[in-house]
Amino acid sequence: MGTQAELPRELSRYVDTIALHAYKVSDADVEMLKSAGYSEDEVFELTLCAALGAALGRYERGVAALDQAAGGRQEEMS
Repeated sequence: MGTQAELPRELSRYVDTIALHAYKVSDADVEMLKSAGYSEDEVFELTLCAALGAALGRYERGVAALDQAAGGRQEEMS
């Protein structure tokens, strides 16, 4: 696997907010990114990717918890 590049600070804060506290994202957050030089399309794509990544992570943890609660029977059924 390749090395992950660090996100610029403003993007990192925004992605963290989307992933952990999406209800706290405001128009001011989007405007701050736009004033930093990011287009509306870039902000939209970043928002979508961060939200999807957070959702998939939660889904995977949920499936793992169900599998553990079932005593591993889900793997046996496959």
